[in-house]
Amino acid sequence: DKDSDDLEKNIQRITYGTQIFDWDKPNSIEQQLFLDLPGSLVQGLVDIAVNEKGATAIGKTLISVGVQVTVNVGQNQVLLKDYSKSTRKKLGEVAKKKYKDGKIGEWFKRIDLGRKVGRLVFEHWDELNPSTRLYKTVSSMINWVSKL
Repeated sequence: DKDSDDLEKNIQRITYGTQIFDWDKPNSIEQQLFLDLPGSLVQGLVDIAVNEKGATAIGKTLISVGVQVTVNVGQNQVLLKDYSKSTRKKLGEVAKKKYKDGKIGEWFKRIDLGRKVGRLVFEHWDELNPSTRLYKTVSSMINWVSKL
């Protein structure tokens, strides 16, 4: 459970000096990405999923969870109609979740797709807001690694 995970992290940190990098609770990396990236990059994450899984499948899934999109099957596009916090939350949930009912989830759960996400983020790093958890956490990781 979460409390025992947090306790174990604190024991590791205190006992061994382990550096811990976390997202805002209860976010996964997908949720943090969708919440913290600028709109153009949020659309870029959707584009990665569409290129992998198809406009029809991603469009139907997003519409089923209440995300307003325009689907252009001929051009293999799913365009978001807004970048509100509620839309971003739904996108993060869908992208991380494993579905059994025909919805398409687990958008980035492969190494090659993770690399595409990383490339998108780091190619546009200077566009991220430095006050976001995503920026702060990744910057801390980079700083920690550079000192090894």
